[in-house]
Amino acid sequence: MVNRLRAWVGGEFTAWAEWVAARPEMREYLLIQEQNDRLHSRAPGKYENITAVFKVLATFNPLSRFLGTMPEGYAPAIEVAYHLCRWVDDVADGDLPLPESYKDFAALVAALKVHLSGSSALSAEDTDLEFLLKRTLQKLDKHPVPTIDIRKEMGLFLDAMQVEHDKRVEGEVLTREKLEALYRGSFGPPHMLAFAALGSSCSGEAIADLFQLQGRLYAVRDLIPELSKGIIFIPLEVVKESGLRQDELTGDPETAVQNEVIQRWIAEEDRYGLQTIAALREKSKSLPLDVKGVVEFLVKPIEVNIRTRRAIS
Repeated sequence: MVNRLRAWVGGEFTAWAEWVAARPEMREYLLIQEQNDRLHSRAPGKYENITAVFKVLATFNPLSRFLGTMPEGYAPAIEVAYHLCRWVDDVADGDLPLPESYKDFAALVAALKVHLSGSSALSAEDTDLEFLLKRTLQKLDKHPVPTIDIRKEMGLFLDAMQVEHDKRVEGEVLTREKLEALYRGSFGPPHMLAFAALGSSCSGEAIADLFQLQGRLYAVRDLIPELSKGIIFIPLEVVKESGLRQDELTGDPETAVQNEVIQRWIAEEDRYGLQTIAALREKSKSLPLDVKGVVEFLVKPIEVNIRTRRAIS
């Protein structure tokens, strides 16, 4: 971070760059801005809503207008937690390069896991990812939610990211059962960290269907782009039934997805999606208001995507 600041501001401001980088709140702010820029330049419009919402939740507090100061936002940990998970996920997916501090992805995961069982005190030796992890833990530890073990959830997420990384690198096609486990680890922990940041006592079991919904329907939404990168999120059982080889799926995705079995799988996933969305909305009526809001915020674009796809087909 110091070297990047030096490059941005020029040599005569080296001392200023070091001062800024040494202040946790400034380093956090700059890293989040850097991540936002990466996301919006890589996929314009895709992340704008969620990053804007998390920015408001992390920084806005209505008391500031009465106190004349800027106290912490309603959920100060939610933005830094999101960008931590997003960054690790993007490296696992190959959308971002492996940070130079790590020899491979397994080393990245191992380095972060060390801090889940150790101290969250900041150190000058912390990499940017380690810094974001410690800031997340520090902020969540200030207002703990007894029903959510944030370190366990983060460990589950890192394990899932290792599976996702290895799956991409090795070109592995997973069974339905293994994909379900991957979706629980990929989508569940970030949501549980968000609920902890919101101070909600929601249990993962109460909205477990949401994690599967996101995993399965995002796999359909991003089917062709992922296949073009050599990544297959179609269950192994479906691939075998289709009679298509892996190189046929990844070599010409536009043609491959027209396969009768693949089309039937997509239709089945869409039906599952609409049924699950209806069930989640019904279930959320008895959940805390903030959880209900998060559920609707996440399922609405999935529903729109399904209905758009069905209308086209």
